Amino acid sequence: MNRTTLHILCVAGVTFFAACGSGGGTTETSTGGMNGSGGTRAGGTTGTGNMGGTTGTGNTGGTTGTGSTSATLDADAFGKKYKVKDNELSGWTLVPTSDDPTAFAVYTGNDELVGRIDGAADAYSDRGCRVTMYEDMQGPDPQLCTVVAMDFVTNDQANSMFSYQKDNGASVLIPGYDGSVAIAYSTLTGLTAYAHFKAMYFEVQLSGYADQSSSSAVAAQFLKLLESRTN
Repeated sequence: MNRTTLHILCVAGVTFFAACGSGGGTTETSTGGMNGSGGTRAGGTTGTGNMGGTTGTGNTGGTTGTGSTSATLDADAFGKKYKVKDNELSGWTLVPTSDDPTAFAVYTGNDELVGRIDGAADAYSDRGCRVTMYEDMQGPDPQLCTVVAMDFVTNDQANSMFSYQKDNGASVLIPGYDGSVAIAYSTLTGLTAYAHFKAMYFEVQLSGYADQSSSSAVAAQFLKLLESRTN
């Protein structure tokens, strides 16, 4: 038998190489996240291959969880992706920033979000929200709409936020959507619609309407546009 014996043990995506014997053998351990390359040792060759991190299910490995994940965008890229442009929906334009400097804003931290929504940010951040866009728009009559886009990183976390709104009384159906995907809460002159698509969660806050059917139809238009931008 050779003086140096190589033992190779593969358990749950962790590859362990132990070289033992006289003559100054070396021991190497290689763990990793997703696709990567193994270590090398004297006289050996580089090992390559898929090495998973901690167990997970869904589109990416890494941390334990279920559902597909999104690649969280930085604030600038996130804002550009989800901002509704002037007249992209006929008659709807951004409230002039000369009237409201925060008419369009993107937030990446819980502290920033607290200031925007009067201290209620924990309900969102505790469920995994990482990036948030707020956009205040005025309609043709004019009605008003605040569009909120939030990246919750995973399907499950976005669904958790949506379920939270349903549990707190949202029950108005949005045309073209199943109640498991989009739902709304009726207000005096409009409604606030909630929806989740993949890892994204949206709110469409409408006011200035004489009846619920009109506001829910407009909410559906906004949600269709936002849904088309998720990936």
